[in-house]
Amino acid sequence: MAADTGAFSSATTPREAAVSIAEPENALVGLDINSPVKKNSRDPLVYVTNNLNVDVTVTITLDTCTDGTLYDNAGNADDCSAADDSTTTATSTIVSGDTGRFDIESNVSGQYIYFDIDASGDGFSLSTQDRTYAESGNVKGAVFIQKFKGLKTNTRGNNNEWTIDIVHVKDDDGDDDLDRVEFEIQEETTTVGTKTITCGCDGGKAYNPGGNPDVTIQPDAPNYTVDSTKSYTATVTGYDADGNYDTDTITTDE
Repeated sequence: MAADTGAFSSATTPREAAVSIAEPENALVGLDINSPVKKNSRDPLVYVTNNLNVDVTVTITLDTCTDGTLYDNAGNADDCSAADDSTTTATSTIVSGDTGRFDIESNVSGQYIYFDIDASGDGFSLSTQDRTYAESGNVKGAVFIQKFKGLKTNTRGNNNEWTIDIVHVKDDDGDDDLDRVEFEIQEETTTVGTKTITCGCDGGKAYNPGGNPDVTIQPDAPNYTVDSTKSYTATVTGYDADGNYDTDTITTDE
């Protein structure tokens, strides 16, 4: 589907066709497939770049419903756990000039996950198939986020930061190898602040700073101003040396 003009208004391609690896900046609707992904890990599956001058609605559908959970560009999840749900899909509208991201949390490993991609806009449609390879990933329960509370903005005086009141991350599989704790602050879907703490973490057993507040995070961009009237989301992810992890999310509205 790589093209320099909008001459193509529709396309249907077989599985693993060239459209799946078209350079996103040159294609009418560029598709960048991520492979491999890991079992029990939320990973990017498809980046969709809309180079048209119209908005495009994109739907990703797993061939096998039980292969995993899909997340749309806003982070909404879908799986086939409901008794009357036989499909796993994610749908988002990507505005002209933007790139959308669809994620997957795989339930399987050691195999390919096949999926359909359908995109449509004013005078444009695309239907194609692709696949990603799922490999072994996170062991659930090896790392445990025990407490994660109290996300606040701090703009008093010269402060320009977010604070988190309580963070307690445990290595929970008995090998005491907690490696690092990562924090991400988002305004809607845009990451505005990050922090990584690499540590021995109580001999690898736990990260539990116990300060007041436990964690302070500044914006990544020096010209970004923290706004106490806005809603922010904080995500914490704890990793052990084996690559296992756990994650949790809170907002300033909670």
